[in-house]
Amino acid sequence: MTNKWIAIFHSRKFWAALAGLLIVFLRGLLPDFPLDDETLVYSVVVIASYILGTAIEDAGKGDYLSVAPGSRKNDEH
Repeated sequence: MTNKWIAIFHSRKFWAALAGLLIVFLRGLLPDFPLDDETLVYSVVVIASYILGTAIEDAGKGDYLSVAPGSRKNDEH
């Protein structure tokens, strides 16, 4: 289980999602935050696109976190 947490903290998708969440929370908590609604939406779309692209790339390499080690048919362990 610890290896999965380490893998999550090394994940580019995790850090991109955390950055997007931070931007949204800052905008919600601090109304004077210098970011208009349109820029906020564009930022979230760019971050979501990055996460999706990274997920597709990782799935193509077989490097994704959703499958537990040893659960795929090709795993020998």
